Amino acid sequence: MTPAARLAASIEIVGTILERAAAADRVLAEWQKHNRYAGAKDRRAVADQVYAVLRDQGMRRWRLQAAGAELTPRLLVMADASTPLAEWQRLCDGGRYAPPALSEDEAAALARLPSDEDAPLWARGNLPEAVLPLAEAAFGADTDMELAALNGRAPLDLRVNLLKATRDHVLEQLRGEGITAAPAPFSPLGIRIPEKVRLEQNSLYRDGLIEPQDEAAQLAGLLADARAGQCVIDLCAGAGG
Repeated sequence: MTPAARLAASIEIVGTILERAAAADRVLAEWQKHNRYAGAKDRRAVADQVYAVLRDQGMRRWRLQAAGAELTPRLLVMADASTPLAEWQRLCDGGRYAPPALSEDEAAALARLPSDEDAPLWARGNLPEAVLPLAEAAFGADTDMELAALNGRAPLDLRVNLLKATRDHVLEQLRGEGITAAPAPFSPLGIRIPEKVRLEQNSLYRDGLIEPQDEAAQLAGLLADARAGQCVIDLCAGAGG
């Protein structure tokens, strides 16, 4: 895929997510299923761009509102303060697989994007403006710090299956594969990987020695102290449901 085709795909996927209020990972998986021509690098690039838009949505919406622009999926994807207008105009050339050319209104709006230094707290915290008073009531003077923490990317935490391996063994194998890994701060079952790593083809994952699970969830399981023969209900299991 060309960079223009990747941009067009990102716009399409963001539009579908917003229109259907659907889970991003499911929409991405659906797009990949129907676009088998996209290689691994293309799928990764499109996914990275889509998630960048979703993580930064508060700032992007504020930039467009301040510029008097319509909040369309196209402009949300392009309301990236680090990319110059000329680059978007180059990519949106209306060619095959590329997005249509920018209209005069779109180009003018992107040229008017304000400086991020003027962004209000709700935009910096990437949450709806109406929710900010609730956050301030909960966090008080620490609201700015707490929102910044909530917007940070979480590390990758793994749970070691102690029926099949020890944590030291898994750490040794991960490091032998060039993956930066360390024991989780609190969970005796946990391993923390600070960088984004794809595990689907890793033998440790395929053979059931490790499973991605946030350390907080690992600790909850340990605190439950479930024993053999007991009935345990994981009431909030699932992908964020």
